[in-house]
Amino acid sequence: DRKLSKYDTIILYDVSSLQDEALQDLDTFVREGKSLLIFCSGTLDPMKFNDTLGRGGLERLPLSPALVGNDRELKEPERISLEPLHKSFGEEVTFQPGPWLAPFKDFRRAELSVIRFEKLREVRSIEKGANVLMRSEQGQPIAIEAQRDVGKVILFAFGVELSRGNIAMAKAFLPLIWRLMDYASGRLRATPPDTLVASRPSVLDASETSFRFVD
Repeated sequence: DRKLSKYDTIILYDVSSLQDEALQDLDTFVREGKSLLIFCSGTLDPMKFNDTLGRGGLERLPLSPALVGNDRELKEPERISLEPLHKSFGEEVTFQPGPWLAPFKDFRRAELSVIRFEKLREVRSIEKGANVLMRSEQGQPIAIEAQRDVGKVILFAFGVELSRGNIAMAKAFLPLIWRLMDYASGRLRATPPDTLVASRPSVLDASETSFRFVD
């Protein structure tokens, strides 16, 4: 669709279903090298979602890289974890947080440990070959990406409403979202560390004639 071609990224927030024409337009948009971000918040209808965004067509894959279930209210708030998990998320499904989240592994920067989720959307049946970007401490995948030709789709199993957690109030939220948009649009670049390497120590020898002390 020509109207979509001017954008790099499209965000669907709490969208349960779309018409076939819109699904086809988004599929073309992504396969041509753009990105689609899907956030599954509280009022999303999982049946409608799985029957539209979670279902492929005759000539296309599903837009969503996973099917979703009901909204879960957690007994105890859960944090984000970027640590490897000795558990399979599905056939040929990897767990690689990648460059988008790399800076947040450093506790001296705006890290993610202060973020707590009180509600998360269930994630079911992750597609073969997808990659989990983030998981909860209990092992639930909460961000899943999948390639669509030269573009990508990322599904998030959370919303940013304050009734669902404190992510929107966390210090890490803004840099997290900015890096996400750069990652989704292909503009994210790795920067060198903030270090200074001295090539050779330099010392001024005051005993030289031109630098002698005088009365």
